[in-house]
Amino acid sequence: MPKAKIETITIGKSKIKMKKDALRNMLSIPEGKNIPVSLLQKIMKADVGDKIRNQFTNKDMTVTTLMKRRASLARTLKKMD
Repeated sequence: MPKAKIETITIGKSKIKMKKDALRNMLSIPEGKNIPVSLLQKIMKADVGDKIRNQFTNKDMTVTTLMKRRASLARTLKKMD
């Protein structure tokens, strides 16, 4: 398994280190495609352990705590654009 690439993002005066494309890989979304806001909202509304339907793969996925955290960060960063 290749080592994850760490990326540094600067927001205001704060710097955040995070794994590049971690949520995209977790959701099996191809590179170059945007993660739909509707999928992020589904993840945020679901409880940990619930199943959601991924519209890219048409398979059910189990929502994890890490997935919810990454989706929350992605939704926040999308709002900043």
